[in-house]
Amino acid sequence: MVGRRVNGGIAGLGRFTWFLGGTLTHLVSQSLRGRAESVIHHIWIMGVLGTPSAVLSLAFLTAVLIYELAFHLRLIVPQDAMIPSFTSLLVLRELGAVVTAMLLGSRVGAAITAEIATMKSTRQLDALELCGVNLIDFLVVPRVLGCVIASVCLTCLATGGALLITAFTTSQSLGLTPRFFLTHLFLFAEPGDLTICVVKGALFGLTIPIVACFRGLNASSGSEGVGSASTRTVVENSVLVILLDFLVSWLWYAI
Repeated sequence: MVGRRVNGGIAGLGRFTWFLGGTLTHLVSQSLRGRAESVIHHIWIMGVLGTPSAVLSLAFLTAVLIYELAFHLRLIVPQDAMIPSFTSLLVLRELGAVVTAMLLGSRVGAAITAEIATMKSTRQLDALELCGVNLIDFLVVPRVLGCVIASVCLTCLATGGALLITAFTTSQSLGLTPRFFLTHLFLFAEPGDLTICVVKGALFGLTIPIVACFRGLNASSGSEGVGSASTRTVVENSVLVILLDFLVSWLWYAI
Protein backbone atom coordinates (compact mmCIF):
# COMPACT_ATOMS: atom_id res chain seq x y z
CA MET A 1 0.00 0.00 0.00
CA VAL A 2 2.76 2.43 0.99
CA GLY A 3 4.85 1.43 -2.02
CA ARG A 4 1.91 2.01 -4.34
CA ARG A 5 1.38 5.50 -2.91
CA VAL A 6 5.09 6.30 -3.24
CA ASN A 7 5.16 5.10 -6.84
CA GLY A 8 2.01 7.09 -7.58
CA GLY A 9 3.53 10.21 -6.02
CA ILE A 10 6.74 9.87 -8.03
CA ALA A 11 4.77 9.30 -11.25
CA GLY A 12 2.59 12.33 -10.51
CA LEU A 13 5.65 14.47 -9.83
CA GLY A 14 7.14 13.34 -13.13
CA ARG A 15 3.95 14.22 -15.02
CA PHE A 16 3.82 17.64 -13.36
CA THR A 17 7.48 18.31 -14.17
CA TRP A 18 6.85 17.42 -17.81
CA PHE A 19 3.75 19.62 -17.87
CA LEU A 20 5.63 22.51 -16.23
CA GLY A 21 8.44 22.26 -18.75
CA GLY A 22 6.00 22.23 -21.67
CA THR A 23 4.10 25.23 -20.29
CA LEU A 24 7.24 27.30 -19.74
CA THR A 25 8.50 26.35 -23.20
CA HIS A 26 5.26 27.55 -24.80
CA LEU A 27 5.34 30.75 -22.75
CA VAL A 28 8.83 31.59 -23.99
CA SER A 29 8.60 30.38 -27.58
CA GLN A 30 5.07 31.45 -28.57
CA SER A 31 4.02 35.00 -29.35
CA LEU A 32 0.92 36.78 -28.07
CA ARG A 33 -0.48 37.08 -31.58
CA GLY A 34 -4.00 35.68 -31.64
CA ARG A 35 -4.13 35.29 -27.84
CA ALA A 36 -4.39 38.89 -26.69
CA GLU A 37 -8.19 38.82 -26.45
CA SER A 38 -8.15 35.63 -24.35
CA VAL A 39 -5.42 37.00 -22.07
CA ILE A 40 -7.35 40.25 -21.51
CA HIS A 41 -10.48 38.24 -20.73
CA HIS A 42 -8.66 36.26 -18.06
CA ILE A 43 -7.08 39.42 -16.62
CA TRP A 44 -10.61 40.84 -16.24
CA ILE A 45 -11.96 37.69 -14.59
CA MET A 46 -8.97 37.07 -12.31
CA GLY A 47 -7.88 40.61 -11.50
CA VAL A 48 -10.57 43.23 -11.92
CA LEU A 49 -13.44 41.17 -10.52
CA GLY A 50 -11.28 40.05 -7.59
CA THR A 51 -10.09 43.52 -6.58
CA PRO A 52 -12.83 44.36 -4.01
CA SER A 53 -12.42 41.12 -2.06
CA ALA A 54 -8.62 41.36 -2.09
CA VAL A 55 -8.52 44.99 -0.95
CA LEU A 56 -11.14 44.55 1.79
CA SER A 57 -9.62 41.30 3.10
CA LEU A 58 -6.13 42.76 3.25
CA ALA A 59 -7.44 46.01 4.78
CA PHE A 60 -9.14 44.20 7.67
CA LEU A 61 -6.07 42.03 8.22
CA THR A 62 -3.84 45.11 8.18
CA ALA A 63 -6.11 46.84 10.68
CA VAL A 64 -5.81 43.89 13.07
CA LEU A 65 -2.03 43.95 12.58
CA ILE A 66 -1.90 47.67 13.41
CA TYR A 67 -3.86 47.23 16.64
CA GLU A 68 -1.62 44.35 17.72
CA LEU A 69 1.57 46.24 16.88
CA ALA A 70 0.34 49.37 18.64
CA PHE A 71 -0.51 47.42 21.81
CA HIS A 72 2.84 45.64 22.04
CA LEU A 73 5.07 48.48 20.82
CA ARG A 74 3.61 50.92 23.32
CA LEU A 75 4.48 48.48 26.11
CA ILE A 76 8.13 48.42 25.03
CA VAL A 77 8.94 51.52 22.99
CA PRO A 78 6.58 54.49 23.35
CA GLN A 79 7.18 55.65 19.79
CA ASP A 80 4.02 55.97 17.68
CA ALA A 81 5.98 56.62 14.47
CA MET A 82 7.04 52.97 14.41
CA ILE A 83 3.46 51.66 14.20
CA PRO A 84 2.76 52.65 10.56
CA SER A 85 6.38 52.04 9.57
CA PHE A 86 6.51 48.43 10.77
CA THR A 87 3.04 47.83 9.36
CA SER A 88 4.04 48.93 5.86
CA LEU A 89 7.16 46.75 5.98
CA LEU A 90 5.23 43.61 6.89
CA VAL A 91 2.45 44.28 4.38
CA LEU A 92 4.89 45.04 1.55
CA ARG A 93 7.23 42.13 2.22
CA GLU A 94 4.78 39.42 3.22
CA LEU A 95 1.06 39.97 3.71
CA GLY A 96 0.25 41.83 0.50
CA ALA A 97 1.44 39.14 -1.89
CA VAL A 98 0.56 36.14 0.29
CA VAL A 99 -3.02 37.14 1.13
CA THR A 100 -3.72 38.08 -2.49
CA ALA A 101 -2.29 34.75 -3.68
CA MET A 102 -4.39 32.80 -1.16
CA LEU A 103 -7.54 34.49 -2.44
CA LEU A 104 -6.51 33.91 -6.06
CA GLY A 105 -5.66 30.29 -5.35
CA SER A 106 -9.05 29.58 -3.81
CA ARG A 107 -11.20 31.59 -6.24
CA VAL A 108 -9.34 31.45 -9.55
CA GLY A 109 -7.50 28.17 -9.08
CA ALA A 110 -10.62 26.19 -8.24
CA ALA A 111 -12.54 27.80 -11.12
CA ILE A 112 -9.82 26.95 -13.67
CA THR A 113 -9.64 23.34 -12.49
CA ALA A 114 -13.41 22.91 -12.50
CA GLU A 115 -13.72 24.40 -15.98
CA ILE A 116 -11.00 22.24 -17.56
CA ALA A 117 -12.06 19.10 -15.67
CA THR A 118 -15.62 19.60 -16.91
CA MET A 119 -14.34 19.97 -20.44
CA LYS A 120 -12.49 16.69 -20.01
CA SER A 121 -15.57 14.90 -18.63
CA THR A 122 -17.70 16.08 -21.56
CA ARG A 123 -15.03 15.04 -24.11
CA GLN A 124 -14.40 18.60 -25.25
CA LEU A 125 -10.65 18.14 -24.78
CA ASP A 126 -10.73 15.05 -27.02
CA ALA A 127 -12.52 17.09 -29.69
CA LEU A 128 -9.87 19.83 -29.50
CA GLU A 129 -7.07 17.31 -29.85
CA LEU A 130 -8.81 15.71 -32.86
CA CYS A 131 -8.87 19.15 -34.46
CA GLY A 132 -5.12 19.41 -33.98
CA VAL A 133 -5.29 22.01 -31.17
CA ASN A 134 -2.43 22.02 -28.68
CA LEU A 135 -4.10 22.02 -25.25
CA ILE A 136 -1.24 23.78 -23.48
CA ASP A 137 -1.11 26.53 -26.08
CA PHE A 138 -4.89 26.93 -26.22
CA LEU A 139 -5.97 26.44 -22.59
CA VAL A 140 -2.96 26.88 -20.31
CA VAL A 141 -0.84 29.70 -21.73
CA PRO A 142 -3.59 32.40 -21.84
CA ARG A 143 -4.60 31.59 -18.27
CA VAL A 144 -1.02 31.68 -17.04
CA LEU A 145 -0.27 35.01 -18.73
CA GLY A 146 -3.53 36.50 -17.51
CA CYS A 147 -2.98 35.31 -13.95
CA VAL A 148 0.61 36.61 -13.78
CA ILE A 149 -0.43 40.09 -14.91
CA ALA A 150 -3.55 40.07 -12.74
CA SER A 151 -1.63 38.84 -9.69
CA VAL A 152 1.02 41.56 -9.92
CA CYS A 153 -1.54 44.34 -10.45
CA LEU A 154 -3.88 42.97 -7.79
CA THR A 155 -1.05 42.62 -5.26
CA CYS A 156 0.00 46.25 -5.75
CA LEU A 157 -3.60 47.53 -5.66
CA ALA A 158 -4.52 45.48 -2.60
CA THR A 159 -1.37 46.52 -0.74
CA GLY A 160 -1.75 50.23 -1.51
CA GLY A 161 -5.49 50.22 -0.93
CA ALA A 162 -5.22 48.36 2.36
CA LEU A 163 -2.58 50.76 3.71
CA LEU A 164 -4.63 53.81 2.71
CA ILE A 165 -7.87 52.44 4.13
CA THR A 166 -6.30 51.47 7.45
CA ALA A 167 -4.55 54.84 7.68
CA PHE A 168 -7.95 56.55 7.86
CA THR A 169 -9.85 53.89 9.82
CA THR A 170 -7.39 53.02 12.57
CA SER A 171 -5.45 56.24 13.13
CA GLN A 172 -8.24 57.94 15.06
CA SER A 173 -8.72 55.07 17.49
CA LEU A 174 -4.95 55.02 18.16
CA GLY A 175 -4.82 58.73 18.87
CA LEU A 176 -3.01 59.50 15.61
CA THR A 177 -3.99 61.69 12.69
CA PRO A 178 -4.25 60.28 9.15
CA ARG A 179 -1.59 62.77 8.06
CA PHE A 180 0.82 61.52 10.75
CA PHE A 181 0.06 57.93 9.80
CA LEU A 182 0.68 58.49 6.08
CA THR A 183 3.79 60.61 6.71
CA HIS A 184 5.44 57.84 8.73
CA LEU A 185 4.08 54.98 6.65
CA PHE A 186 7.23 54.42 4.59
CA LEU A 187 9.78 55.59 7.13
CA PHE A 188 11.71 52.31 7.04
CA ALA A 189 10.58 51.02 3.64
CA GLU A 190 13.00 50.83 0.71
CA PRO A 191 12.52 50.28 -3.04
CA GLY A 192 13.61 46.67 -2.53
CA ASP A 193 10.53 46.05 -0.37
CA LEU A 194 8.26 46.95 -3.29
CA THR A 195 10.42 44.85 -5.60
CA ILE A 196 10.04 41.72 -3.48
CA CYS A 197 6.29 42.33 -3.32
CA VAL A 198 6.09 42.42 -7.13
CA VAL A 199 8.38 39.40 -7.51
CA LYS A 200 6.27 37.33 -5.14
CA GLY A 201 3.08 38.44 -6.87
CA ALA A 202 4.44 37.36 -10.27
CA LEU A 203 5.72 34.02 -8.93
CA PHE A 204 2.44 33.22 -7.19
CA GLY A 205 0.54 34.27 -10.31
CA LEU A 206 2.64 31.82 -12.33
CA THR A 207 2.21 28.94 -9.90
CA ILE A 208 -1.56 29.09 -9.32
CA PRO A 209 -2.81 28.56 -12.90
CA ILE A 210 -0.15 25.94 -13.71
CA VAL A 211 -1.24 23.78 -10.76
CA ALA A 212 -4.92 24.43 -11.55
CA CYS A 213 -4.58 23.50 -15.23
CA PHE A 214 -2.54 20.39 -14.40
CA ARG A 215 -5.19 19.15 -11.98
CA GLY A 216 -7.95 19.93 -14.45
CA LEU A 217 -6.28 18.08 -17.30
CA ASN A 218 -5.61 15.05 -15.08
CA ALA A 219 -8.97 14.97 -13.31
CA SER A 220 -11.10 11.83 -13.14
CA SER A 221 -14.36 11.66 -15.06
CA GLY A 222 -17.64 12.66 -13.46
CA SER A 223 -18.75 15.26 -10.94
CA GLU A 224 -16.78 13.57 -8.16
CA GLY A 225 -13.58 13.87 -10.18
CA VAL A 226 -14.21 17.56 -10.83
CA GLY A 227 -14.82 18.28 -7.14
CA SER A 228 -11.80 16.26 -6.02
CA ALA A 229 -9.52 18.00 -8.52
CA SER A 230 -10.75 21.45 -7.44
CA THR A 231 -10.15 20.62 -3.79
CA ARG A 232 -6.63 19.38 -4.48
CA THR A 233 -5.92 22.55 -6.44
CA VAL A 234 -6.86 24.81 -3.53
CA VAL A 235 -4.87 22.77 -1.00
CA GLU A 236 -1.77 22.42 -3.18
CA ASN A 237 -1.77 26.09 -4.18
CA SER A 238 -2.06 27.17 -0.54
CA VAL A 239 0.88 24.98 0.47
CA LEU A 240 2.97 26.09 -2.51
CA VAL A 241 2.31 29.77 -1.83
CA ILE A 242 3.59 29.39 1.74
CA LEU A 243 6.64 27.38 0.65
CA LEU A 244 7.50 29.77 -2.18
CA ASP A 245 7.05 32.75 0.13
CA PHE A 246 9.57 31.24 2.53
CA LEU A 247 12.05 30.40 -0.25
CA VAL A 248 11.88 33.83 -1.88
CA SER A 249 12.25 35.64 1.46
CA TRP A 250 15.15 33.41 2.47
CA LEU A 251 16.95 33.90 -0.84
CA TRP A 252 16.23 37.63 -0.86
CA TYR A 253 17.74 38.25 2.56
CA ALA A 254 20.56 35.75 1.99
CA ILE A 255 21.68 37.72 -1.04
